[in-house]
Amino acid sequence: MTVTVELPIDRAAVPEIVTTRWCADTFGVTQSAILAAIHDGRISATRFGSVWALRSEDALEVWGHLLLRRARQKRSV
Repeated sequence: MTVTVELPIDRAAVPEIVTTRWCADTFGVTQSAILAAIHDGRISATRFGSVWALRSEDALEVWGHLLLRRARQKRSV
């Protein structure tokens, strides 16, 4: 079964490849949490020197629910 959810983010404005900093800022998680997900194998990433590069699609799959939660909280305020 496939479930499609509309995320409260402009997909056209999201780059195809993102950094851990972008993920932290966008999803409201720490860079340590992102690095833990990389090391645990929950998300794939490639390291370029000291910078990790992730596919934004993968990041949205892992942390997109946080955008939904934040949008719901804003509507209820």
